Amino acid sequence: MTPSIFNVSGTSYDSEWALCNGLGKQKCLSTLQNHWSTFYTRDDIKQIQAAGLNSIRIPLGYWAVDLLDFEPYVSGQYQYLSQAVQWAKEFDLTVMIDIHGAPGSQNGWEETGIVGGIEFPLNQSNTDRTLNVLKNLTEEFTKEMYGGAVTNIELMNEPIFELAKLQTFYTAGAEVVSVANSSGINTTFHDAFYNPPNWKNYDPLNMNSGSNGKYLTLDTHQFWAFPPLDTLSVPDIL
Repeated sequence: MTPSIFNVSGTSYDSEWALCNGLGKQKCLSTLQNHWSTFYTRDDIKQIQAAGLNSIRIPLGYWAVDLLDFEPYVSGQYQYLSQAVQWAKEFDLTVMIDIHGAPGSQNGWEETGIVGGIEFPLNQSNTDRTLNVLKNLTEEFTKEMYGGAVTNIELMNEPIFELAKLQTFYTAGAEVVSVANSSGINTTFHDAFYNPPNWKNYDPLNMNSGSNGKYLTLDTHQFWAFPPLDTLSVPDIL
């Protein structure tokens, strides 16, 4: 995130929704267009490879694919996602694409595009729209032009709502992405801060299997820089 984008003419906005709502679509588009076209470049991807890294993670808000008229967001970022994946292919990097912002917000934090309540699980429309985005990403990034650079599609970043509802969504999402498993794309799911051991023997496509699913990747975020984890020793962390 680049905080300066959200400070315009002395006004601070707490999210992309608020920014676009405050500026209006035309000015918001020009502001974000400049950001999208300059924030990362081909040279950045080259430097990532030169540093010895082998993969990049690219977050995406649902509105890049599924934008309704009443929503203040603007679209235009998808072409930059496509370009980034092609650069990754050029430099032999793999890519994880994740749904960072889902309709209604999956955690109420600014990273989802809007600050406030956790409204994603409140209606089926939010699920359907997210599945539509996952379908789009799955179909797009299995195309030959990307050379298999995308190896993971994450169903949703850092959701924090009821586990049963989350697992229902994960099953639906896995059904969408799993059609690309044979093309080399894993279904990735976040542990939702329930911690990895709680997901042992989890298979979203067969909840009664008692074993880990195939073509499945668990994403966990351990924030060692923040309390209470910031006091742990290196051996404890490892």
